[in-house]
Amino acid sequence: MVAAAKVERAAGVLSSLALRTRLRAAWLRHRSVLLPRLLPARPVRALDLTFTSPVLLAAGFDMRGALLEAAAALGLGAIENGSFTCFDGPVPPVLHRWPRVRAPKRGVSLRPPPGPLDVARRGLLRWLATVHGHADYIVLNPGSHRSAADVIADLSGSMAERLASLSCKPPALVVKLSADNLTSKELSRHARRLFDGGARGLLLSTESSPAVVDTLATVAAACPQATLISVGGVRTATQIDERLAAGAHLVQIHRALSGDPLRACRRLRG
Repeated sequence: MVAAAKVERAAGVLSSLALRTRLRAAWLRHRSVLLPRLLPARPVRALDLTFTSPVLLAAGFDMRGALLEAAAALGLGAIENGSFTCFDGPVPPVLHRWPRVRAPKRGVSLRPPPGPLDVARRGLLRWLATVHGHADYIVLNPGSHRSAADVIADLSGSMAERLASLSCKPPALVVKLSADNLTSKELSRHARRLFDGGARGLLLSTESSPAVVDTLATVAAACPQATLISVGGVRTATQIDERLAAGAHLVQIHRALSGDPLRACRRLRG
């Protein structure tokens, strides 16, 4: 019980945004059948998976999987649960649960705890042994370690090797990469290192980057074989189409759903 509370505090679920999104997730869960479909059917193949839509729900909105069974009605291609901070405590029970309807895919986002990354490595690899059979793809979110790009690349390589040892068809590993404060050359180098180390996908965060389209094009050119997922500041159908045209295969939304859901439906459908 103490360990679970520790995980929740570390994941920031007590922040105002997290509380608001948790309430919104609960509301959407109960009202999804009454709302107009958020997104039209638009199948896309990525990460060796078929997503019913290129638009996914980012981690942090529905940390504990309340929307897993409502995702199809909402028109989302996937629900990403987490980010779960990998302490040495028990793995949350939600990660053992599958929805009855599995058309939308499920991602699980894992984050190393603060402190030495050699200790974090042990915790992450242990969680993979439990999580790998309950996720369609797994995301490594570096969190506070994101500036240690080379170390994160080594860590993602270890995670990819661990997944391959656990299953003949392991879930794809995606690594979150922040574009903030990086030059195009630095961003390309980091992206290439992550892909060469075993990451099948790159979750490119552009929360405060003004040149989102150019940034996506830069990473797409550096890693043409990687699945590129865009996240950060997506609120309209036009923004989704712009990012897909720039080289993203998938796009994640978060804050777009934290306000008025009917307005979000209109904006995201276009």
